[in-house]
Amino acid sequence: MYHFLTLFNELPQNSRVCIYGTGEVSIFYKRLLQRMRKDVSILCFIDTLKSDILDGLPVIPIREIKNIDFEYNYIMLTTPHVDVTVDLFFRYDIHNYICIDYNKYFHLYNYVSLFTDPEFSSDPYSEAALNKIREFREMLKEEEDKELLDLIANARNSNADFSNLFYHMVDNITKIPYQYLHYINKDAIKNAFDCGGCLGETSILFLNHFKNIERVHMFEPLFHKIVYEPFSSIIRNAPKIKLVNFGLWSTKDELRFQEKPGGASCIVLKDEYKDETTLYSKKIKQKVSEYVPKIPVISIDEYIAENNIEKVDFIKMDIEGAEPEALKGALKTINKDRPQLAIAIYHEKEHLYEIPLYLKSMLKGYMYRLGHYRVDLGETVLYAIPEELYGK
Repeated sequence: MYHFLTLFNELPQNSRVCIYGTGEVSIFYKRLLQRMRKDVSILCFIDTLKSDILDGLPVIPIREIKNIDFEYNYIMLTTPHVDVTVDLFFRYDIHNYICIDYNKYFHLYNYVSLFTDPEFSSDPYSEAALNKIREFREMLKEEEDKELLDLIANARNSNADFSNLFYHMVDNITKIPYQYLHYINKDAIKNAFDCGGCLGETSILFLNHFKNIERVHMFEPLFHKIVYEPFSSIIRNAPKIKLVNFGLWSTKDELRFQEKPGGASCIVLKDEYKDETTLYSKKIKQKVSEYVPKIPVISIDEYIAENNIEKVDFIKMDIEGAEPEALKGALKTINKDRPQLAIAIYHEKEHLYEIPLYLKSMLKGYMYRLGHYRVDLGETVLYAIPEELYGK
């Protein structure tokens, strides 16, 4: 009996399966299936030739599959080479196999190869840093946020081994709402700042989810170079979106700006700019030459004063490591207007505690929540919400 399934949830209830293959991908599928379908029994791995024990299960050579002393419903293929494997099964008179759509899950495996992420690898946290992470933990009132912080901090402190974080995300993937909108009081937002607009998808998201929105100020210095449909056309023709071709910093200036594909462009630290300076965002270990162009940058406080903006209700900030400087340049506005905040705290490992503790030291009467939106160490967001708006 042959089945082609798109997702694990299409497996019949209480199925008993064997997994064909003994590589890293097969182990990954086994662990993922165990997490996502606890009713399914995984009995063994099947290999072309060898017998062994793998990840706690026996490995049975395919030639012996007819002689096993337990019953199974399906053999699951975890390979893109379906035709070759099906021919092999035909030779051994095996017909009750299933093929899971390889493309649906393999992109997750790309993150999980050995469960490490060299982009985020670094030295372990010092004891002083760990104490600051504990201080941040005490800021969080919800136990689920504390547990999430523990997973993130442990992953960053173990040479970027994020296996436990990965499985947490798999367990909760259907419960996680849109990034930057988690915990936010959406009805209270009329004027939003999208700092780090990139392709424009978050500004469009705000238009669709903030029913009282009047204006989205989208800060993206490179948007004039971006052609990514349909976002580009929507942004340029949306009357409620104001495109701002400035970078954000603590004060008005011109700073060198390294353009990177995939939305990772970032400001170069001006006080470190020499012939061999590194980029502001340390994860990009690339030297900057004299050809790196300058862009205009501005602080949020200066932008608001120059444009006579009466009140800001929401600031989303994901600007590739420049968040601490930009927050310094927004402090007057934040204290005056008490906007809701969604701030990226993952570009530098120190940001995980430095940004929350800075905001706590400067703001009164805010509630803090934590969100994470990728199966690796990227896309961690701190939410700071005025107590008078939280939960309403």
